Amino acid sequence: MEHMYPLARVMLEEDQLLNHMRFDLVPKQVKEEVFWRNYFYRVSLIKQSAQLTALAAQQQQKDSEDRDASVSPEDVVLT
Repeated sequence: MEHMYPLARVMLEEDQLLNHMRFDLVPKQVKEEVFWRNYFYRVSLIKQSAQLTALAAQQQQKDSEDRDASVSPEDVVLT
């Protein structure tokens, strides 16, 4: 967890809402380590969700292109 503290410091500088939330919660309700563990866990969930959404959109686009490129019996002209 300690390897994440430099990133945590940067996040506090960049995100004032996060800074206020941390000030309100640490140490009154949760310990510093618990706060950051929860924060980074939730960030990882958001990143996973975004990756899955992008992957699903990519697969849907590929499936659509495959359907458009396929030849149906009606498209075949016999001479």
